[in-house]
Amino acid sequence: MYPSPRPHSTTLSTQTAGLYLPVGTIGQVDHGKSTLVRAITGTKTMRHETEMARNITIKFGYAAAKIYNCKQSMEGRKCQGEGYDGSYEPVRKISIVDSPVREILMRAMLMGTSVMDAALLIISAEEECPQPQTWEHLTTIETLRLTSVVMVQSKLDRMAADTARKYVEQVRAFLKGTSGEDAPIVPVSTQFGISIDVVHDMLVSIPLPVRDITSSARMRIVCSFDSSIAGGTLLEGVIRIDDDIEIRPGLISHDRASAMPGGLIGVRMLVAPELCRGDQFIGQVLGLRGTLPPIFSVISVQFEILRRTTNRGEHRETERIRTGEVKCHEMELVLNSSVYADLGEKVTLSKLDKRWRLAGWGVVVERLEAEMRDC
Repeated sequence: MYPSPRPHSTTLSTQTAGLYLPVGTIGQVDHGKSTLVRAITGTKTMRHETEMARNITIKFGYAAAKIYNCKQSMEGRKCQGEGYDGSYEPVRKISIVDSPVREILMRAMLMGTSVMDAALLIISAEEECPQPQTWEHLTTIETLRLTSVVMVQSKLDRMAADTARKYVEQVRAFLKGTSGEDAPIVPVSTQFGISIDVVHDMLVSIPLPVRDITSSARMRIVCSFDSSIAGGTLLEGVIRIDDDIEIRPGLISHDRASAMPGGLIGVRMLVAPELCRGDQFIGQVLGLRGTLPPIFSVISVQFEILRRTTNRGEHRETERIRTGEVKCHEMELVLNSSVYADLGEKVTLSKLDKRWRLAGWGVVVERLEAEMRDC
């Protein structure tokens, strides 16, 4: 919907994997993403002192929740009346990453899309649509072929009904020609809890992706902390306590805890805390020692340049690449730092006019292996 691994004694199947649905929040700054996450999960994702002082998301925030279904049929608000003694059944587990989206943090948001299987696109009812980051983030998820997206119109309680309806029409025009053209738009008020249950229903209806738990473990790191913890999501495989792992392009050994694909996790490692401080492991891949493929210092990318990019709320044409500068929309990149990249993996071209903007995207088609050195 739109709107060398060692043998283990436990037998696992694809039905037991992926119980958590990783969901990301995207949209213009100050449109209520963190507030919506708190309304859905009960968790406040802005925890750092600087974030609370400025009331913006600066680092990735995380929240997990279970969504329950009431077994009895009820009219109106679901199972929220006083004295209700009915029974519930869990129908979905979700793990939400709350992405920072200020311009200086665009790079972090783009990295966050690699750990999302679904997204909440939040558009405020207070402002015309599209805002610059709204357009940019929709383009990002379209580029990455992320089709499980729930459209949410936030701050409904601050607008008159006719104004809110006018802005819905703007949203419809904005979505025309995208995979969200026919998607439902959920108007919500997080302050009064209006339609939060509808958002829950939308998240429950998104099918869980198929998980590969038979391959070697690979985890995409999106943050790291000075308490020797790496945070991210397992792309495939299973990790257990006492597994010996490595990180690439860096190479580090440590002990670990048990997890399967689906949802966001934190892995405590036996490494010096200063190695994890300040998100130094962002963008790296973690897996069992000896199972990760090589890293690469040169990659060839087949790319497309987006014809429009945002600038002070307006769209403008990007400068065309001139004849002879590229061959068949393919370029070779000699990297300052080696990277881990699979053939066919998508990359984003993100820096434009000395700022982090989505300028284009590409697919890795060729790689040159880099020399590895033990730390």
